[in-house]
Amino acid sequence: MKSDDPMRSIEDEDVCRVCGYTDGDLFFEDTWPTHIICSCCGWESGTPPLDVSGTRQYRGYWTGQGAEWFSRGARPKDWDLPQATPQHPGELALTTNSASPHARRHARA
Repeated sequence: MKSDDPMRSIEDEDVCRVCGYTDGDLFFEDTWPTHIICSCCGWESGTPPLDVSGTRQYRGYWTGQGAEWFSRGARPKDWDLPQATPQHPGELALTTNSASPHARRHARA
């Protein structure tokens, strides 16, 4: 189901909890994971991390490794890691402090 579907629930999530990327596919539908793999960071919804601590840990690992795109052909030309801000509760929001300087430098490459 795409995020513009009129039958979409308010419990649906179309933004990756780890990196903030969205292409309209749902990561969670009615709070249930859809097991979609994020084209950006490679995180699969429904696999750890699901809580705030785990999300931050995975995000730190991914950015520490250079924030490489999982599906390089899917990366929009204007995508910028520090500007990707998930539309999730504040504790999951991606801030410029969430990415290491190394990741910010390479996220634009």
